[in-house]
Amino acid sequence: MPRVSVIIPTHNRANVVGEAIHSVLAQDCRGFEVVVVDDGSTDDTAAAARAFGEPVRVVPRACGGPAAARNTGIRESRGEFVCFLDSDDLYLPGRLARAVAFLDRRPEYDAVYGDWAILHEDGRLTRRPGRGFPSGRVFRQLLLRQLWHTNTITLRRRCFDQVGLFDESLPRWEDRDFWLRLAWSCRIGYLPGEVAVYRMERCAEPGRGKRAMDCHWQVALTERWLASGRPFTEAERRALRRALFFSHWEYARQLFRAGRDAEARRALARAARVACEDRDFLLAAVARARGRAPALVEPGLWLARLVRRGWQQAVMHVGRSSSGALLEDHRP
Repeated sequence: MPRVSVIIPTHNRANVVGEAIHSVLAQDCRGFEVVVVDDGSTDDTAAAARAFGEPVRVVPRACGGPAAARNTGIRESRGEFVCFLDSDDLYLPGRLARAVAFLDRRPEYDAVYGDWAILHEDGRLTRRPGRGFPSGRVFRQLLLRQLWHTNTITLRRRCFDQVGLFDESLPRWEDRDFWLRLAWSCRIGYLPGEVAVYRMERCAEPGRGKRAMDCHWQVALTERWLASGRPFTEAERRALRRALFFSHWEYARQLFRAGRDAEARRALARAARVACEDRDFLLAAVARARGRAPALVEPGLWLARLVRRGWQQAVMHVGRSSSGALLEDHRP
């Protein structure tokens, strides 16, 4: 019985899936299996994966999307610990051994995550700025920050009994929904340093309409969580509403970029209504905005016309770079 199952969902990735598998086979951890879920590929992806032989196992299925592919891998795998790798990304040396050692040493944790590096198309490798990484009950922090990537977290198999599988009914953000459920129910540890490499070239600049649609589904997911009926603490509910504010704000920003001004104004109005309900957050947003040069982004210009109060204009002065800092100020 393998101790670790590495699940690699893939679709038409014959040109890169071999590199992903090789990065797993090069690990110094003993007793692991690699489950490659071929999600309806029409190229030679399955053949490229099968060429490795044991411990790589290829599981074919009809094309059903990332959530269905990951769920198939979870059901087919046998390891005590489960982790994922996107088929065009890479594990760094020692990634599995370090995660297993941590979970063996710290039985109070249900999962452990690490950081990741970013590989650009031109070969540059960049690192994310260190901002402090929490451990334990991290639900509120995860609402306001991306703490881990799918490639960088390792779970005990019992986690799926506690929180279920990926929700295949969600058209987008099914991974974030699962991670929020995990963080809501489980204790999660942090493993210092980078454990995986994320390739930027697979995310060629999407169209503005697609970016707006992604933001739409992010808003819908956050609203779904607010309406879920879970017994949130006041601090958790406040973090959810702050996450909803920034989701609306980014949605409006992308709508303006896509030339959908009327929809963008409505999204800004919704962001303003959410902000009105959190006085402390609102005052901090105003203070930070007043400390910056008044270089209004497009949503700020529209909001200035849409509403009258000065604080509402100030909230929208907070651009992409400073909104991250604002979130840091209010990290639970």
